[in-house]
Amino acid sequence: MAPGNASKFLNGENPIPPKTNIATKDSWEIKPMPEKHITVPMDVTIPNVAMDVVKQGHIPEVMEDHWFMYCDENTIRFYRSWTGYCIYVAKYEDNGHSCHISQLTINRDPKQYSATYNEKEVALFMLLLTAEYDGDTSKYHDKAFH
Repeated sequence: MAPGNASKFLNGENPIPPKTNIATKDSWEIKPMPEKHITVPMDVTIPNVAMDVVKQGHIPEVMEDHWFMYCDENTIRFYRSWTGYCIYVAKYEDNGHSCHISQLTINRDPKQYSATYNEKEVALFMLLLTAEYDGDTSKYHDKAFH
């Protein structure tokens, strides 16, 4: 996951990566969020141009890609690609110019996902989300992996 494609932006090109397939809940074998989970408040705003890319989802193309993601009318859902376990569900509202993420539900079933540190999990979610539209992930990397 790179810190964004600043060179394209500086050259006047669109830095947001093109996508050809839109992910849906039927694009991957997935499982629902388990009963063991927590929900934390969030206050994150994403511009619609970036959210338009996020709404197209993410379908892994190679085995080394560990995440599948799709969106529906008001949620962003991230799953581990190898197991299909639901790890993150974020609620958002589209206000016409941007989308506001108000809460994040995090898997806490130890048989599915062993992470238990909320700040680290929020940072990993933000890193995954930001990388999806080729944004600057540098401010999330240290919190997510240390």
